[in-house]
Amino acid sequence: MGPYHCWLTSPSTSFFLPFSPSLPQVQNLNALSDSNILLREERDRLQVQVKELEGTVEKLEGELHPLQEANKLLTGQKDALVAEKTALRCSVCVCMCVCVCVCVC
Repeated sequence: MGPYHCWLTSPSTSFFLPFSPSLPQVQNLNALSDSNILLREERDRLQVQVKELEGTVEKLEGELHPLQEANKLLTGQKDALVAEKTALRCSVCVCMCVCVCVCVC
């Protein structure tokens, strides 16, 4: 044995017997600690992602409002044109009926 021999590496295990039930608990504690670190990192990463997505949603909602207004305006114009077209068709039909009736008589 050299001058730096560690007493923990000695072949005598009688010293470790009282601590042997604690070893699995220490290992579990280490595993839980590692898991906690990973979970915190994942949480932080996901929080950043949520903020980015919230910003994207806010931007898209801002772009959506003017499009909805334009859609309402265009829908109103289309409805007016459809009504005008229907009125013109009816007036043409009435005119044709009057012309036919006049010519027949």
